[in-house]
Amino acid sequence: MFFKRSGFKKHTLKRDGEPELQFAGRLLARVDIGIYDKFLGAKRAQEQIEIYTTSSGEYVVALFKRYDFNRALVCQSPEAVAAVLREEPELGRLKKRALEEAAKKDPSFAALAESYR
Repeated sequence: MFFKRSGFKKHTLKRDGEPELQFAGRLLARVDIGIYDKFLGAKRAQEQIEIYTTSSGEYVVALFKRYDFNRALVCQSPEAVAAVLREEPELGRLKKRALEEAAKKDPSFAALAESYR
């Protein structure tokens, strides 16, 4: 019942070389670059970033690059999420877009998205 009232859902994220990350949270942003797969009849993500807010007030940033890596990190603040993205050498085109999307649902990301390089 808590999950329905709060808008939080249970999430399980796969991570390379680490246990899956499970948490109750709400998706703030999902941005990706993909290709159209004729066999599936849909776009398949090649690179993706997701940002969540958790029921405990933390944030989760999930990074995915097909055939390369799956990472999910817990952050204490929107600034920490931006720091993780800055340090990530991959996914260059998506990082600012992810912060902009998160800012639409959480105003604490707005200034970070505006100043992100």
